[in-house]
Amino acid sequence: MDNLNNYNIELITDWETIYSKKFQKKWLIFYENMINSNVFSNPNLCIAWLDTYRPIRNLKPVFCIAKNEDTTIFLPLVLWQRNWKNAFQKLIIPVGHSDFDYHDPLIISENKKSKGYALFLKNLIDELKEKIIFDKIYINGLRKGDSNLVLEENDIAPFTVISNFLDDNQYILTLNTKLRGDLRRQVRRLNEKGTLTMVSYSKDSFSSSNFSKFMKEHCRRWPNAYKAPSFHENIINCGLIKGIVHFSALKVDDEVISWHLGFVDKKTFYYYMPAINGIWQKYSPGKVHLLFLVNHAIELKLEIFDHLRGKENYKTGWAPEIQKLFKIEYQSKALLSKIKNKIVNIKSDFL
Repeated sequence: MDNLNNYNIELITDWETIYSKKFQKKWLIFYENMINSNVFSNPNLCIAWLDTYRPIRNLKPVFCIAKNEDTTIFLPLVLWQRNWKNAFQKLIIPVGHSDFDYHDPLIISENKKSKGYALFLKNLIDELKEKIIFDKIYINGLRKGDSNLVLEENDIAPFTVISNFLDDNQYILTLNTKLRGDLRRQVRRLNEKGTLTMVSYSKDSFSSSNFSKFMKEHCRRWPNAYKAPSFHENIINCGLIKGIVHFSALKVDDEVISWHLGFVDKKTFYYYMPAINGIWQKYSPGKVHLLFLVNHAIELKLEIFDHLRGKENYKTGWAPEIQKLFKIEYQSKALLSKIKNKIVNIKSDFL
């Protein structure tokens, strides 16, 4: 693979290399210079995910660096050896898996003469088939789908271009009449109860007790959502230090009525994980908090407010733009792999 028609692909398969200072520095350089920017490629978030899941999952690194003339592409993958409940299936997934919304390969530089992204995906699967024993490859959250190997998902990521708004008064006028009226009514009702403010926490002002209340309320609202032990605390701890995590609370006087864990990175605000104080539910504190966050993003002169993956009904009222998401799903042709994959698929159908 030494010409414009193919990529030279290096697979890094040992944790010692991944965690070395030399590789960490290279990873950061890749991230800082990537063309297709997104926060879930940030090495600090990725390492927080790895530190969370390596003790509880059987994971091996399959990090990919692909080069083709002037084009360089980086994609951190792991091989997940699942347990007996899932037929010991060997699954290749991106770092971050279901906890992260986007899994785009990092395009660091691009030769316009090469066939680019589509060819990279084809070469990557060929290389994995040759070098790694696996049952299935599953990479979702791809924001580009120009390859026969990439299928459109039943998923979207709504977003709003906010760079042209001077303040939230301009923004709120773009919302539909019903939503705009409800927001103004709830803000007025909350202001009648006390002083309504939003507090953004720094690494120094962040409190574990406040975080515990946030997680408790999130679990109450979404009791079946899996949360790996300490994962969200890990990303907050590393992200606040690095300046990419935005953790905030909406308050009436001194009482917190809503929380939000999100990200700010490269001119984009990511709306990631909200939770509300159930006592205040009738005042729609989550909606009001979201309005405050949009205003905060406008004040920071960000360009995009990204509502991330999901077709939740509320998003259509807030975000007029839609990002289609794609996935790559390749199953090994080996008989044993077919059996394992079939067993896992049947189990999934009944869950």
